This record gives sequence, structure tokens and C-alpha cells, in this order.
Amino acid sequence: MSEFEQMVTALVKPGDKIIEALSPAKAHLMHMAVGISGEVTGELLDEIYSADMLGRSIDKDNIIEELGDIEFFMEGLRQGAGITRVECQMAYRHDEPIAVVPLIGLNVISGQLLDLIKKHVIYGKELDRAGVVERLGAMDFYLKQIYAEFYITREHALEKNVEKLLKGKNARYAAGAYSDKAAQDRADKQ
Repeated sequence: MSEFEQMVTALVKPGDKIIEALSPAKAHLMHMAVGISGEVTGELLDEIYSADMLGRSIDKDNIIEELGDIEFFMEGLRQGAGITRVECQMAYRHDEPIAVVPLIGLNVISGQLLDLIKKHVIYGKELDRAGVVERLGAMDFYLKQIYAEFYITREHALEKNVEKLLKGKNARYAAGAYSDKAAQDRADKQ
């Protein structure tokens, strides 16, 4: 085994120790942060990047769906951390000109948010509430720019998310509650 491999073996926090320290509240925060990061990078950014690389039109319905999913996980994180959306918007200062496109900013911020939650859940640090509030405020700022770019309102994305998950013809959670089976079956994709 190389020195690097030995170091990783010696320093990585064992899964059983993570589970031992994991509370339902910490698991919820981790779920929401992973969800945000996955939706931003794996879904929203992928749709735009793939359309550009393949020379096809961007699927606006997919953009709306992914924005609604990001909002879902952001709201879950705010609720889990006892933070309001207004508090986040007030905390994020954007006095300086934005030097990066909103998608890159959103990607960077979602990674920073995931890192803050990782430090709380995995390393046992106190939750950096101010850092979480600021990152969620930054995400709202970047999302507003993305909504404007695609002529989409936040309200429309939220309505479509409710339709997809709860009230639509093929709602994923038509029963009104989460289940692993419904999450895996994804009735909304049928």
C-alpha cells in the first residue's frame, strides 16, 4: 500500500463512527445538502451543459423541474436548520458585481453548503448557522438570475414541483407521504 493509501486508511472517519454520531436532525440536513448539490450539478447544470455540447435546444420543462427540486431541498434545509428564506436573502450581500455566470456561482455555493453540512454531520462541529444562511441567500440570488434568464418565475417552478411530487396525474408521492418505494418507482417519470 502506498503512503497516500495508508494515510487515507488511517485518517478516514469510519462509517460506524458517523452512524454513532448521527442524529435524525443531522441526517435530515445531510439529505437536504446532498439533494441541493446533486440537483444543481447533476441535474440543472447537466441539462444546460448537455444541450450546449450536443447542439440541441434546452428543455425548458426540465429546467423548471430542476429549479423546483432545488427549491424543495433548500426549503427542507431551511426548515431543518430553523432558518427563514427572508433571513437568507437578508444575509447574502451582493453589492459587488457578479464576476461569474449564475450557474457557476450556484455550483460553487452548493458545494460550499455541502461542505458546511459535512463538517457538522461528519466532523461533529457546531452547525455554522451564519454560513448556511449566507449560502442559502446566495443560492436565492443566483436562482433569481436563472429564473430571469429562462423567463420562469419561482412560483411556476414551485407549482410544477408540487404537481410532480404530490398533486399531478402521476404524482410521485400521491399518498401524501414519503416512501422508499415511491422514490424508487418515480411515478412522475412514467
